[in-house]
Formats: sequence, C-alpha cells, structure tokens
Amino acid sequence: MLSTLSRNITFGTTYTAIEHCGQGVNTTYHLLCAKFIKGELIPFKQESFETLKDITAHIPKKQHIHLVVNNDQVLAKQVPTHSESLHAVHQAFSSIKIVEFYYQVTTLESEQYVTICRKSYLDELVSTYEKLGYYVTGWSFGAQSIQTILPFLNKEESIVTSSQRIYTSLENRVTIHNEDVAVSQYDLEDITIPSTQLLNLGTLIWAVNPSANTSQNNFTERQKELNSHYKNQRFLQIGLPVALGLLLLIFLGNFLVYNHYFSAVDSLSKLEAVNRIQKDNLQEKEALTAQKQKRFEDVIKSSSSDVSRMADIMLSNMPEEILLTIWEYQPIARKIRQGKPINLTKDQIIITGIAQNNVSLTEWITYMEQLDFVAHVAINELSQEVKSSRFTLSLTLVSS
Repeated sequence: MLSTLSRNITFGTTYTAIEHCGQGVNTTYHLLCAKFIKGELIPFKQESFETLKDITAHIPKKQHIHLVVNNDQVLAKQVPTHSESLHAVHQAFSSIKIVEFYYQVTTLESEQYVTICRKSYLDELVSTYEKLGYYVTGWSFGAQSIQTILPFLNKEESIVTSSQRIYTSLENRVTIHNEDVAVSQYDLEDITIPSTQLLNLGTLIWAVNPSANTSQNNFTERQKELNSHYKNQRFLQIGLPVALGLLLLIFLGNFLVYNHYFSAVDSLSKLEAVNRIQKDNLQEKEALTAQKQKRFEDVIKSSSSDVSRMADIMLSNMPEEILLTIWEYQPIARKIRQGKPINLTKDQIIITGIAQNNVSLTEWITYMEQLDFVAHVAINELSQEVKSSRFTLSLTLVSS
C-alpha cells in the first residue's frame, strides 16, 4: 500500500505513451493514455497526429511520458542468443562506436532482437518534450515492448504494429520485419486495441510493472536522472502551493491573534492557550510523519536488498553449463482482463534458461531447494533439444 501511495503521489494515476514512427519529415505520432487504478491499467484515450506540437491539445502540461522510438532513427537486427547483451550489439552492428548509441536487447525464443539509437537524437527528443512542458521518464526502441503483449495474442501466426510485421510460428522463432502494414484490431482478453497502439500498451505495462521488462540496455542511469528531475519538479508543483497555503494560514492566524489582543486582553490569554495546544498537536503530527517516512524508506530498502541477496546467492552457485534467459521476480499472475486488476504472483521467481546437460541442472535445483529462503522448486517445463535442454523453473519463496 505504501509503495502504491508513493507511486500515485509521484506519478499520479495517468500514464501516457507516445510512439514515433515513420521516416524523415513523414513522422506520425500515436498517443495512448491509460489510468492505473487498483492494479488495473485502463486505456481511455487513443490519438494519432502528424505534428509533435499537437500533443498539447490532447494531454495536460507537466505530464510524464514514455516514448516508443520506432522511426528511421532506430536500427534493428536479430542475431543468435548471447549471454552478454553487449556481445549481441557488437555482432549485430560491428562498425558503430558504441559510446555514441543507446542500445536495447531482448531475447525472443532462440534469437536476440537488438535495437540501437544515437544518444544525441534521443537526448534532443527529451529536450524537445521538456520545452513543450512534458517530462520523458522512459523509452523503448523499435518493437522491443511487443514481448509484453505476445502472451496475450492467442498465438497469432503474424502480428502487425504501426510499422512491423512479427511472425511467431516459424520453427519456434519470433521474427520481426519492418513493413508498411494496414491497421488491424486485436482482442487482448476483452480489451480491443488497434495495432498502432500495441507497442504503446506494452511500454505502459513496463511502466507500471518494471519486472515485466526483461530487455537489457545501457540507458538505465540516464532514465534514473530523468525520473529524479521529474520527481523534483513534481515536488515543487505540489509542495510549493501547500507551503504557501500554510504560510498564509500562519500569517492569518497571527493577524487574528494580534487583532484580538487589542480588543480584549482576556480573550488573548485564552487564545494563547489554544495556540499552545495547536502547536503541540502540530509537533506530534510532524514527529509521526517523520517516523512513518523513515519506516517507509526502511521497508523499500529492505525489499530491494532481499531480492538482490537471493539473486546473488543463487547465481553465484549456478553451474557454467547453464545459461539463463529470463529471471522474473513476482510475475503477472494471469492474463490481462478488462475490468480485472493486474495481479502479481507474490513470493515467486520464474527462471527460464538452457542447460547443456541435465546433471548440472539437477545439481543446481538441489542446491536451491536447500536455501533457507526457498520453500519449493518446481520444474514447469523441460524440453530436450539437440545438444541442450530448455527449462523453466518456478521458485516459491518463504513468506516473510
């Protein structure tokens, strides 16, 4: 509840995503706004426009925005899976100066989808939004966010976005091609959404549930800076009027006190007594507020530290013959349904990977079952391939 309250105070309940697609001056902007209330993401506005300045007609100033950069400034390629995302970037784009680019890498079945974009272009885009009165707090490149939507599309043989066609049934491969495509409609568990908004919806799911984002990138620190900048502006936006209002009340109270003093000495004495009581109550409330704030920060730090500790212990003893592709803490419990909240599976970790031999996998499972914070390890999937085995494990943690 505290984390939800903190997020609502910081970001509000309205989340906005804007996709940039097209080439050169022929850029189209697709806007999606959604409410996140009681764990449920509810889209309520969809717009498309040709000029970025048109955004001011659709959303209020000072709104935080997540971008989907899906235009000719983004290069994309699929390569065989690597354990390190940087290796995949070098294989896909060997001739680039990596320090000049932001990259994002997602594992799709047996391959990795690699996208890059110049830092100068993205930073200029962030600056343009800020000049218009908006704050960019996150972004994704190309069709990266489709990974969040794929499980809800009922195994379609091909899916279209605003400018890609994604094939999902070619020998268990997910293949993404840039194409000029017609707009299609998709039903995501009773939510009907056009193909032009699929990537925006995926990005907003990442925004409200960061653990659903399994991609790797080199712009996490940059996004933290932008989030910190937005939070500071949000504090000024909310805190300054409250502080001014409080000062106004104090000045008004002082005026009434002194005015009453000149009219009746006896009334002033009583009023002083009342003021002392009010001061004591205010100090008690301030102390209680400080105590609650410290408790909230301690809970947040403790939760983050526990997850990191568990990951370090399990991974430090993982055999070299095992390669992990997915590590998901508290995954989404069920598919997204209209009118239903997005529920997370508490105290659970889903691990997916490839093992060169089953002996190493068995030894690692046995090791994890003996950990004091693991209640149970279940094998959800184990499929034998030519020289390896693909597996999915479900770890139930001991409730804290």
